[in-house]
Amino acid sequence: YRLQRGENPDSKSANSSGEAAYEGGPCGYVFRRGDIAWNCRTCQTDATCVLCDRCFRESDHEGHEVFFHRTTPGGCCDCGDREAWRVEGCCPRHRPPAEDGVFCVECDDG
Repeated sequence: YRLQRGENPDSKSANSSGEAAYEGGPCGYVFRRGDIAWNCRTCQTDATCVLCDRCFRESDHEGHEVFFHRTTPGGCCDCGDREAWRVEGCCPRHRPPAEDGVFCVECDDG
């Protein structure tokens, strides 16, 4: 997907602390045969919404109801898509800004 966006797929976006930095939009990684896709029933808006392995591993789903499956070609990662995934469950690279325009650094449920 990074090649499609004109980026170097080998470079890693990171902030000064070495953590992944916001990249400005949903992931959109297009799944290939045999990739791992993650479902989190706590964060997804419906059963078709999934995260790619990288986004899942960089996000916090501790205590959530999660499972994974191997993919067939097609479909894409929903990380960062507010209509598909809770903001709190997105990885730092794709977590959209809060509704007030401020980035959600430490999201919580209340």
